[in-house]
Amino acid sequence: MKKMLTTAFLLFNISTMKLQEYIEARRLSMPEAAKQLGISRGYLYMLISNGREAGKKTAFKIIEWSQGMIRLEDLWKEKGS
Repeated sequence: MKKMLTTAFLLFNISTMKLQEYIEARRLSMPEAAKQLGISRGYLYMLISNGREAGKKTAFKIIEWSQGMIRLEDLWKEKGS
């Protein structure tokens, strides 16, 4: 039942998500998500805490991994903000 609710949440929440929200919706641990993305846990934590912006290669990997639920704008801050 929980898996069905999570799937429904992902399907019906068409708006974009932040990285941490997406990981939580998929019920992944941070180490699991980092492994799936091929990045270190430390780097993932930095991305989530906004301490670091994703590099180009990692950003596109995250977008593909999330099937477009996470957008480039969600990973990169606007200049001057």
